[in-house]
Amino acid sequence: MSNYYERFYNDNFDVDFTTFHSLFDPDKGASFMNYYFFVNELRSLLTDPPMESDFILRYCAEKLFSYLQHYRLRKKVHKFLNYPEKQQILEKAAFILAQWYQPQKCMSYLYVSTSLQKIAEQVLECLQKENPAHPICSISEEQLLLWANNNIDDNHWNSIEGRQIIESLCKVLYNLDFRGTIVCNWDEGYILEQSCIDYVLQAKIGTTVILATIYHSVARRLGIRCDIIFHKSNMNYLLCWRAEYHTTNLKEKECFCIDFRRNEETVSTNYCPIINSAKYGINEYTKESPVKVMTYMNNDLYFETEPKVFIRQSNQELQTLINQIHL
Repeated sequence: MSNYYERFYNDNFDVDFTTFHSLFDPDKGASFMNYYFFVNELRSLLTDPPMESDFILRYCAEKLFSYLQHYRLRKKVHKFLNYPEKQQILEKAAFILAQWYQPQKCMSYLYVSTSLQKIAEQVLECLQKENPAHPICSISEEQLLLWANNNIDDNHWNSIEGRQIIESLCKVLYNLDFRGTIVCNWDEGYILEQSCIDYVLQAKIGTTVILATIYHSVARRLGIRCDIIFHKSNMNYLLCWRAEYHTTNLKEKECFCIDFRRNEETVSTNYCPIINSAKYGINEYTKESPVKVMTYMNNDLYFETEPKVFIRQSNQELQTLINQIHL
């Protein structure tokens, strides 16, 4: 057995985990509870105080635990990428990626969705105080639930009503102290957690693509369509929207955006970093698909993963999978 562990420990030893599939994969005849049994046992082993004599066993457990998580997540990725675009919700994509790059962390999508819903409720409270006659105050629960679970193709509100919602959204997130990370040097690298939505919702600081995802997800819950784009000129992610998308009225086609790197500039003057997109040379833009935005999220996470980390190969596999399906 010790020889097996030593071979397992050697990074050059190619471990074939397919022999374990029949033990935990329901598609291979295993009970669906087996996966959770193995995960709980491995997590218990890894959280116990380490002993000097079991470091090889712990290393084996780490690799097997990560393999189990990635095996299950790979199916989630395929399922998500094959959803109709309307059901490819960005916070779900961000959560799946956060799980993939943190395979040994205990995470819950319920925490992500509940956190976003609480922010949306705070925006509604702020809006009701400042604009009590806003029609969203009488919107049905069924409609709010529909927006929470589906992408929307246009704004539900006119230009004034939509602007009021966006301003309340920015005010609430500013008061909650959400801000973009200042680190811009790729040589130093970003902190991995700041590209993971579960961490950003708790710590309130993250990369611009994750901040844009949070703003986008809350706005969608309130009937506002936004689009995340990558602005090549300043190598930054922007959240863009207009009053109405399906119109020939040039005034309604005027585009606005939120630049998350301007957060520090606006602290002392204005909580709402809403900018006319013409300042950035953006009069028109092509909407990025949810899968394309998922590649943005994945690229940030992929480049923040050190080559020495043993899950690097699996991360490269995920990047290739998403890029292939996007193409």
